[in-house]
Amino acid sequence: MSDLEKPTANSAGETFPRRTLLIVDDEEGPREALRHIFENDYRVLVASDGYSALEIVGREPVDAAVLDICMAGLSGIETLERIKLMAPEVEVMLLTGYAALESAQDALRLGAAEYLSKPCDLVTLRTAVARLMERRIENERRKATLTEAQALQRELEELRRREERLTAQTEIYSGVLHDINKPLTVIVGLTSLLSRQLRATPVLEGQAMQSFSERLQVVAKQADNVTEVVQRYLGLLRQSRVESNRASANRLLLDLRELLQAYPALNDRRVHIAFLPEDLEIRAHGTDVIQMLLNLALNALQASSPQATVQIGVQPFPNFETALKQGGANPHHVLRAADFNPDAPLLGFRVADSGPGLPAEVLERLLEPRSPTAETTRRRGLGLSFVKRLLLLNSGALLVQTAPGRGTTITLYLPQWNSGVTTSAPAA
Repeated sequence: MSDLEKPTANSAGETFPRRTLLIVDDEEGPREALRHIFENDYRVLVASDGYSALEIVGREPVDAAVLDICMAGLSGIETLERIKLMAPEVEVMLLTGYAALESAQDALRLGAAEYLSKPCDLVTLRTAVARLMERRIENERRKATLTEAQALQRELEELRRREERLTAQTEIYSGVLHDINKPLTVIVGLTSLLSRQLRATPVLEGQAMQSFSERLQVVAKQADNVTEVVQRYLGLLRQSRVESNRASANRLLLDLRELLQAYPALNDRRVHIAFLPEDLEIRAHGTDVIQMLLNLALNALQASSPQATVQIGVQPFPNFETALKQGGANPHHVLRAADFNPDAPLLGFRVADSGPGLPAEVLERLLEPRSPTAETTRRRGLGLSFVKRLLLLNSGALLVQTAPGRGTTITLYLPQWNSGVTTSAPAA
C-alpha cells in the first residue's frame, strides 16, 4: 500500500481513506514547511497563489485547505469565497500574520471553519487541521445518512401510495356490492309484487293496469340505475370517468324522492324534501350526487325513531364562508376536496335526522380521509365511506353537525353551474 492509500484516523479512532489537504501560500518557505508537517498524515497538495488553488480544486478531490490571507493576486479571503462557490464541502482554515477582527469576521461569514494567527505552535496547527478533517468526515456521514433517509422516505411513500390504491380498490368493490344491492332489492321486491298481482288479477285494466305499469316503470328505472352504477365503478377502477358534470338540483331531489318511496327503510318514518323555488344547477356528476344523497337519507332513516321525519333540502350560498357562518359550523367537522373552491357559489344539500347523534370518536373517524372503522360502518352504514369518496371526486365539501340526543345534519356543498335555469319547484 502506498502512502497516498494509507488510511487516516479521527480522534475517536475511526479509520477512513487517506484525506487530501491543500496548502496555499505565496511564500515558498511557509508553504514547504506546512507540506513537511502534514505529508505523513494526509495527501498534501500545494499551490503558490489563489488561482492555482482554484485550478486544483476544480480537478482534484480536496477535503480541506489551509490558506494564507495575505497573498499576491487573489487574497486568502477571495480564494476562500471562490472555493466555497466551486466546492462548498471543502473545509477551510485561514492563516495570517496580521490578525484583525474584520478579516476574521469575513472569514467566518464566508464559511471558514478555522482562523489562526501566525506564528502558531505545532500542536495547535495539527489540532486545527484534524478538526477540519473531522468536520469533513462528519458532513459526509451526515450527507450519507440524509441520502439513506430520503431513499427510505421515497420507499415508504411508494408503499403508502400502494396501500392507498389497494384501499381505494377495496372501497370500490365494497361500494359496488353495497350500491348494486339497493336497486336489486327494489327490483326483486317489485317483481314479486307484480307476480302476485298477475296471479290475482286475470285481466289487467283500469286502475290495476295503471298500478302495474307504474311498478314496471320503477323496475326499469332501478335496472338502469344498476347499469349506471356498474359503469361508474368500472370507470373508477380504470381511473377514467366519462360523465356529465352538470345536473339540476330540483331534478336530483325529485329522483331521490322517487327512489326513497320504493325503499322498505321508510316503514313508519317520513321524509320531507324542500325544493328550490327556482331551480339551480350544480357542476357535479348527477349519479354521484344521487348516490350520496341516497346513502345519507337511508342512514338518517335508520337512525331515526318511529314517526320521525328526515328533512332533506338544498340552499344556495355565495361562498363557503357564508355557508359555515350561517350553519354555526365547527371547522373540525368539515371535510374538503383538495380542489374545492371555497370562494365559488355553492349549493348545499342538507340531510337532517332527529336520532341520537354521532359520538365524538365516531365523528372523528368519519371525517378521516381513509375508510371508516368497523364501528363507524355498523353505526352509520357502509355507504358513508363512499359518500366521502364521491364527494372528493366532485370537488365538494362536507359538513357534519351533530349532538347527543339532538340528531345529525350532514350537508354536501357542491359548486354551482355558471348559469341557473328558472323552472319552478316540483310539487311536494
